Amino acid sequence: MSQSIDAAMLHSGDILGGRYILSERIGAGGMGRVFRARDTVLGRDVAIKLFHTDHTGELEPSRRLSEARVLAAFDHPSLVTLYDARLDNGDHIYLVMEFVDGPSLQRRIEQDALEPAFVAALLADLARGLAAVHATGVVHRDVKPSNVLLRPTRHSPYGFEAVLADFGVAHLIDAARLTTPGTVIGTAAYLAPEQVRGEAPRPASDIYALGLLTIEALTRLPPYGGGTLQETVLARLSRAPTIPPALGSEWTSLLTAMTALDPSDRPTATVVADRATVLARAAQTGIADATELDILDLFGLETAPWTPLPDAETAPAAATPADAPSAPAARRRSAPRRRPTIRASWLGAAALAVALIVGGHVLALSLFAPRQQVTEIAPSPAPSAPAAQQVAVTDPR
Repeated sequence: MSQSIDAAMLHSGDILGGRYILSERIGAGGMGRVFRARDTVLGRDVAIKLFHTDHTGELEPSRRLSEARVLAAFDHPSLVTLYDARLDNGDHIYLVMEFVDGPSLQRRIEQDALEPAFVAALLADLARGLAAVHATGVVHRDVKPSNVLLRPTRHSPYGFEAVLADFGVAHLIDAARLTTPGTVIGTAAYLAPEQVRGEAPRPASDIYALGLLTIEALTRLPPYGGGTLQETVLARLSRAPTIPPALGSEWTSLLTAMTALDPSDRPTATVVADRATVLARAAQTGIADATELDILDLFGLETAPWTPLPDAETAPAAATPADAPSAPAARRRSAPRRRPTIRASWLGAAALAVALIVGGHVLALSLFAPRQQVTEIAPSPAPSAPAAQQVAVTDPR
């Protein structure tokens, strides 16, 4: 049995490894406690995860080593960074990680409702992080609001970017199982149906949890209602979570795919990141339907690539002009009042570009046509109606 000092015996002011001065406790879990600390050598704040050592059995050392190796393999802005580790049977067993000086998503959800554009930006961050995780053959297994930290940044219009933390129960695909057979690892409220059935976790399991997290961030409500934990866990075996229609068709399409009962029907993390990026940009610019970005892109406005989901034939974005509803404005949200000039400017630029194209075409005909034809043709009214038909941009107002 290890002779290490348990994390519960350490307090603020204690020094680890001759360089880390512990400050306040910022988290706790089944495997240990997390402290904010000061690295006196490099002069920076860090987060230190101290492991409990009162467990019996042989699995805990393997889990600690697994988490350290998983974190060490990543270098991504949406994933917490590992700086140092002590995993032997010394006085203390701990990981030294990046300190994210911001609230958790769980706390932010509890405080107030989040703007859909902000949620879309956070979803894009987390999906990109999971794409990097899955590319190395790792499944996080515990994607939930309390494991998402909001790092302050000047690169986001909302002042924060999402960082995925706590890889304590991460699973190496095809690696030796570190848990007792039949044991389900993860937070019950965010388990995927296949995990509830006792199947091995897979990347699609993280996507399902990310979908539930996103629904909760958008609605501040539990996706499976307010029943008991057992009822909500069993419910996901037979039905999809509740997605309010008020979120709009683009959100509904994405979240429905992310929380599909069959793991093979869920999109990859890369696809989720692409679609969330489109949703975030559309919301920021006051364009309620992401498909309108295709029109704006014709005039050189940068957009993220649109990657349809596996069931894209049922999504509104895949509808042909003939199949599209006659009054699409009824299903679109109004543009935010705070940025009306951006949309107006873009639509004005589009109209001007069309006018220049049509005008240039007419001018070219007049310059290069035979001289006798120019003198014989009588002037006609300007074709304003055809020009207006060149680009059909729906104003959601």
